[in-house]
Amino acid sequence: MKKFFSDSISDFILIIILLIISFLTRPLNIKDAFGIGLIIPSLIIWIIARIQLGNSFSLLPKTHNLIANGIYSKIRHPIYVCSTIATIGLVLCFDYWWTFIILILFIFVQFYRAHKEDVLLKKKFEKQWENYKEKTWF
Repeated sequence: MKKFFSDSISDFILIIILLIISFLTRPLNIKDAFGIGLIIPSLIIWIIARIQLGNSFSLLPKTHNLIANGIYSKIRHPIYVCSTIATIGLVLCFDYWWTFIILILFIFVQFYRAHKEDVLLKKKFEKQWENYKEKTWF
């Protein structure tokens, strides 16, 4: 649990700082509410997924274990999915044209990271991976 907080506290601080900056620079609107509605549940699911991943978490693709329970029983890459949804929420809150470019680049990076992990997991876990992949989304 200590490692979880040391690994992820900077992510949460950055998101909170970005939201505060966004809300201090202009009045709130419906897009802000929708953006926050995406950010909050995404971060909650992200935290749960990160806890379920435990010591298998790594910034770079590695293959420790094949986690297939909890959120991972439905979504292969819930951290990537939730961070992307939270980023969409941030883009809606900021509402600057250039943030959409960042979002598109971020989505490509997330797909690339997921693909790299999939290749490593398939190589290490073979049939177990194929069975898991059939039962999960992204």
